[in-house]
Amino acid sequence: MLEPSIEKWLTAQTPTHFVALQKLLETLHLKIPLIKITLLIDEFDAIPQPAISPFLQTWRKIYLNSILPRPIHSVILIGLQNIAPLNLGAVLHSILLVKSNYPPSA
Repeated sequence: MLEPSIEKWLTAQTPTHFVALQKLLETLHLKIPLIKITLLIDEFDAIPQPAISPFLQTWRKIYLNSILPRPIHSVILIGLQNIAPLNLGAVLHSILLVKSNYPPSA
């Protein structure tokens, strides 16, 4: 749970490009240095195919351009049905894809 002041600050942020997003994450990391920030990106398959590579490259740029300790610990992609059509090239060093079948919740 975040402090209300940090939550209010975070809610007011609207980065429009990767540099602004990187600055937001770095500032958030300075505000809460002991918390490892993990982003969950749901409905990954809903991202239009032409936007996937730039989207993943944005996360890679943020990772490579950030000073240690990096402001983001993990990015988790949810809703990735088929990795075969993704042309990741040098975007990611490795991808771990775990398929889990959970029973429907009641």
